[in-house]
Amino acid sequence: MGHLSDVFESQKFYNDTFKVNYVNSNARAMVLAYKVGLMMSRVTLRLSESFPQKFQAAIPKARNLTWALLVQALLNDKKFPEYPENYGTKLVKEAAFGESLKQLTGKRIAPLLKDLLVSSSYQEKVAQGRYDFLRTTEAFKKAMTIAMEKYRWSKKSF
Repeated sequence: MGHLSDVFESQKFYNDTFKVNYVNSNARAMVLAYKVGLMMSRVTLRLSESFPQKFQAAIPKARNLTWALLVQALLNDKKFPEYPENYGTKLVKEAAFGESLKQLTGKRIAPLLKDLLVSSSYQEKVAQGRYDFLRTTEAFKKAMTIAMEKYRWSKKSF
C-alpha cells in the first residue's frame, strides 16, 4: 500500500496488479477461497486426527499448502458449482461448509500430504524433523502431480 502511487504511474506495475483474469474472476469463488483460510482450524483438527504421531509436527508447517490444496480440491470437486452459490456470498462460517472441508481434508488432502511426507524426495528432511519444505512451491507442485495421478485433478483458477 505504501507504493500504491507507483502502481498507477507504471504501466507494467498496473498491468501486474490489475490483471484481466483477476478483474474477471468469480467473486464468490474468491470469497470461498478466503473463507477456507478462515476455517483452517477445523481442517487442522481433521489432519491431526488422521495423521500418525510421527507426522504431527508437520501439520503447522503445512498450513498454507493445505489451504492451497483444499482450494484445488474444491475447484476440482464435481459439486463445485454449488459451493460459491451456497457459501460464497458472505463470510459466515457455515457448519455445512465446514463439514465439506473436513471431508475433503480426510479424503483428499491428508492422503496427499502423507504421500509427500513419505516420498523419496523428502525422506531425509522428514527423518530430521525439518518440515520447511512444506512451505515451498515445489511441494505444492509435487502434491498437485500426485493429485493429478490419484484423483485426476487439474490445476484450476478462478
